[in-house]
Amino acid sequence: MKKILALSMFITSLCLLSACSGGDTIPPVISVNPDFVATQTLGGMIMIPTATCIDDVDATCYVETTYPTNWVDNLVPGTYTFVFTAEDNAGNVATESVILTLN
Repeated sequence: MKKILALSMFITSLCLLSACSGGDTIPPVISVNPDFVATQTLGGMIMIPTATCIDDVDATCYVETTYPTNWVDNLVPGTYTFVFTAEDNAGNVATESVILTLN
């Protein structure tokens, strides 16, 4: 009887632990540099956007930046999209896009 009770308690503990440890399901939060100006003047110095990230579980977080296919030419009017991607250790992914307009 004691063995059955002990086994029952062990199985119950495993069930509770697995149910409670749902893991990290929240992606990192990406913050674009607040000094970034989305519309900039042709021919001037271009400010390229930068970003950082924080995660609710992981101590460190890194942002990967995808630059426009055709690099930004400060003499050509148009829009250029920068995409920031961050992934935490649990595989949760966050993306943030920023559009730079030159005119």
